[in-house]
Amino acid sequence: MRSLGVRGLLAAAALLLVPVVGTSFSSGPAAASARSEPVNVGLICSCSGPLGPAGVAAIPGFEAWVKYQNAHGGLNGHPIRVFYKNDASNPGTAAADVQAMISQNHIVMLFDDSQVDSAFAKIIDQNHIPVTGGTSDSDEFLSDPNWFAQGATVDSYFIAYMEAAKKVGAHVVGQLYCAESSICQEGVPAFRAEANAFDLKVGIIASISASAPNYTAECLAAKQNRVQLFNIADIEPVTVKVAQECTTQGYDPYYVAGGGAINRAFPTLTGLKNHFIGFEEDIPYFATSVPGVKTYLDAMKKYEPATLKSPNYAEPTIQNWIAGLLLAKAVQAVNAGKNGPITATDIYNGLYSFHGQDLGGMAPPLTYTKGQANPIHCWFWIKAQGNKFTTPYGLKPACGKPVG
Repeated sequence: MRSLGVRGLLAAAALLLVPVVGTSFSSGPAAASARSEPVNVGLICSCSGPLGPAGVAAIPGFEAWVKYQNAHGGLNGHPIRVFYKNDASNPGTAAADVQAMISQNHIVMLFDDSQVDSAFAKIIDQNHIPVTGGTSDSDEFLSDPNWFAQGATVDSYFIAYMEAAKKVGAHVVGQLYCAESSICQEGVPAFRAEANAFDLKVGIIASISASAPNYTAECLAAKQNRVQLFNIADIEPVTVKVAQECTTQGYDPYYVAGGGAINRAFPTLTGLKNHFIGFEEDIPYFATSVPGVKTYLDAMKKYEPATLKSPNYAEPTIQNWIAGLLLAKAVQAVNAGKNGPITATDIYNGLYSFHGQDLGGMAPPLTYTKGQANPIHCWFWIKAQGNKFTTPYGLKPACGKPVG
């Protein structure tokens, strides 16, 4: 299941994708001309329903990668064929969809954009199919050896919050978390534990409702307790409203969030511009000095140009692209498909060959060990400065170890 307390909770108020249920999809000119048999992969999303994803712009990153890769020969000459399923945030549907993709479509890898992936974890384990994101915020990445994160996992978030406090010179931290779901409260003990480990004082922790008329009381309480860095564990509009109202009260702390909780408009908004520090699970989508990001943007402009103009376009889009890079690098590592079809076993072997693999600077160092879960505890810093996001601490991943 997605960890809603930090990032997945954004789903509660997300714009819904047009459902992409269907049988199969092949893209790119190479798909029609390649002589080798296709590589069947699946992508499952919670594209509608009460836990729909935080933006409509994430999955096109994967679609652009498929089209780009097929236009460049596929995977060792094998065209990529994708089977898409929308589980509508329904666990029963999710389990049935994944079972169908395995038994009927014969997928050799699954891309996970589902908010209810715990429902099909046993099916994955029984059939021994490798899984990667989507995004890297699923709790399955923390416990299941068949899940391979392509970026920082959710247990890194609270470390990053406290490291962010050090970056901006804060000594007192606080958190407001959503009142709509008990899952949001589950992150509170970890927040306290990490703050204690970093010798930081917790000034306020409180629940808030997205429908509240204002957050004046919370802002005044945080101001009184001298909170210098705030995490708003709620949907993006709540973060924006809290920041605006705190500014009205003459109170301007720093705010911190990660990945899908970050809106591209933050650097221009009252209370957040010049007062926001964030972290991305993979390379920031705007870091054009990295050659791989330029390739990604060129492909997006060619294959999914409308997504780049979406107000929801952000880090999850490039994470879906990077998930494709993960598969391509695993295939390349073992030269899979040279003399026959590309199999799930080939992909596992390729993934197990990763030792600090960063996918050309697009991901933090990735190392996978057979038979055990492989969480990733490194991330990339960003900051709101001069009405835009910047990378003032460079593009070398920061790393830390969770308490316990």
